[in-house]
Amino acid sequence: MSNSELSAMLCIGLLAAGLAIAAECAKTKTKELTITQSGTIYAKTVLYKCKYPDSRDHNFAAASAVVTFANTILIFVVNYLAYSYYKDRNDELPALAILCLVFSCMASISGSSTLATGAAYSKHQINRSVPVDNPEDCKVFSSGYFIAGALLALKACAFGIMSYNSLMNNAENAQQLSTKQTVEMGKTTLEQPDINDSVVAA
Repeated sequence: MSNSELSAMLCIGLLAAGLAIAAECAKTKTKELTITQSGTIYAKTVLYKCKYPDSRDHNFAAASAVVTFANTILIFVVNYLAYSYYKDRNDELPALAILCLVFSCMASISGSSTLATGAAYSKHQINRSVPVDNPEDCKVFSSGYFIAGALLALKACAFGIMSYNSLMNNAENAQQLSTKQTVEMGKTTLEQPDINDSVVAA
């Protein structure tokens, strides 16, 4: 195992977060809405129509959701390989690594679902142009929603890396301890008096 796995997980995690931030920057702002009168009801209530401009935020959010999910698969595979390396050198249950991996999966699932939901809502928002009773009913997507998805993607990446490091460090420590014990046993054996010499001397 090498550091290339860590680099891959980190780069993909940063890519997912970057796409989510791009979605946040590209989403429709309130000042970008076009509100027009579309008619009246019984000559009393004025209807307004909300027209949303074209935006690419749903594309960025959908891409970020896919990349976040792909990084989850990579994290799971890399940690599985690290666990195989670990269990050959240590009999103890890697509690910290398992806990970090669970947190990573939870954050990844939450981040992916958050970004996918935001992408779907944003796309629906662009495609609709419905009458409303009040111009204030023309809503835009909540500010900071995609940032939350970016933070969850980064958390998933961070916990995955922590799980990997915990497994590899514990495996290396166990191997070093085993090597040290073997060397000490060999020294002890060499320092013991030869039994045959003792018999001859007697």
